Amino acid sequence: MEENNINIIVKFITESIPITTSHDSTVQQLKTILLPLTSVLPVDQKLIFKGRILENEKSLRESEINNGAKIMLVGTQVSATEAIEKLFADETASRMEESNINITVTQSIPITISHDSTVQSLKTILLPLTSVLPVDQKLIFKGSIWLKYQNPCRLLEDDESLRQSGINNGAKIMLVGTKGFYPGEGLQAELHQRRRKSKLKKAVPEQWKATNIVALAECNLKDIPDEVWPCAPFIRVLDISHNPIQHVPDRIDCLTRLRKLYLNGNGLPDESISWQGITSLKRLQVLSLSWNWLVV
Repeated sequence: MEENNINIIVKFITESIPITTSHDSTVQQLKTILLPLTSVLPVDQKLIFKGRILENEKSLRESEINNGAKIMLVGTQVSATEAIEKLFADETASRMEESNINITVTQSIPITISHDSTVQSLKTILLPLTSVLPVDQKLIFKGSIWLKYQNPCRLLEDDESLRQSGINNGAKIMLVGTKGFYPGEGLQAELHQRRRKSKLKKAVPEQWKATNIVALAECNLKDIPDEVWPCAPFIRVLDISHNPIQHVPDRIDCLTRLRKLYLNGNGLPDESISWQGITSLKRLQVLSLSWNWLVV
């Protein structure tokens, strides 16, 4: 593969960007490589070589681009919606190849992708699904191959393939955005924490009994509060979504009048949920389980 590689220079505004890529790569693939380097979406890129605009579907070889070639990049103005739709369509087509694997990103984003795709390609696929630019994405993988190190979690390198990164079929990867995709540090996190404490303070048992609703979403709970269980005969709605809840106990079956149960956004694995307790809730009409680590 190295013998087929060529080195080119892409000129963008005042920068000269060196690129090493396959001679048989398409112009569209070159644009994808340029996305994190220029923050210009592929659909907004015009690549000009010797006075002509390069066509997306043609390879660099077909476009007569050889080793040492210099290409001009000009950004155009296209709506963000069009850009994302076009990028998603192009990436969906490019993923339909042999040696595919199925992985899950963050908590419930299923991805089918070639085992030999790079981490950078995976980030490009995630753009329309998360609205987080590849340059702002951090992908973290925890696999048995890394357990011999002190820190079992590893930040994936853009230029490595999924195969090289030890990512196989069924792997789970965590996505963290560097620009507030999750509540971050500093003032934003402090305000978020104050809001959680305020909710807990107001959610007294007397209120739960009067309204038949226990609303404890985003309260930084690791367990369902003990105060909930004495109110069990009154509760019809239990919302403990978006907490780091560690388990749903067997005693959930005492909520005999429960109609709606929201457990989404807790990162719960299958084994930490009392399925027997949940299935015994005969009046349950709504069960929300998205954004958890459940085996499908």
